[in-house]
Amino acid sequence: KRLIGKYKYIYNQYKKIRPFAYDGFSHFVLLYSIENGIKLNSGTDYDNLRIKLVRYKHEYEVLFYKTRHALMRKNFENWLKLTSPYKGLISAIKNIQKFFILVIATTKDQLSVSEFLKKYNIKYKFIAGREISIDKEYQMSVIKKRFNIKYRDIWFIDDNIQTLVKLKKKG
Repeated sequence: KRLIGKYKYIYNQYKKIRPFAYDGFSHFVLLYSIENGIKLNSGTDYDNLRIKLVRYKHEYEVLFYKTRHALMRKNFENWLKLTSPYKGLISAIKNIQKFFILVIATTKDQLSVSEFLKKYNIKYKFIAGREISIDKEYQMSVIKKRFNIKYRDIWFIDDNIQTLVKLKKKG
């Protein structure tokens, strides 16, 4: 809370554009836009800026995930506070588990997701994380092949409407 107070402007700007984030590098793009006064009014604005900054992607992601994992090891409970789930998400997942095999497709790394799920006692069969791809369509193809199922057998839930529209075409 002390940090948020000190950086209140950045924090408030970041909250407005946070829905554009879908992987670790997204945070770099968003903070770059704030620091440089670049308005992101649409996904297209975000995508165009991301393309311009892609030369920093590898270096930033190495640092981002190294820092994330160090924070996890140092103080898991504090790290978890940084990645708090959407309201109602945990109970929704636990309800889904009653009827379906839980497989996760995520742009996050597998270690972070598995630790998060373990904390909430959520059982899963497989995590298709960023180590496989950040492209959810590709992740779905991996899941389809791994479990020998058809796209229509997958119930896909996501917080990004663009991803849902893209995958709806698959069935």
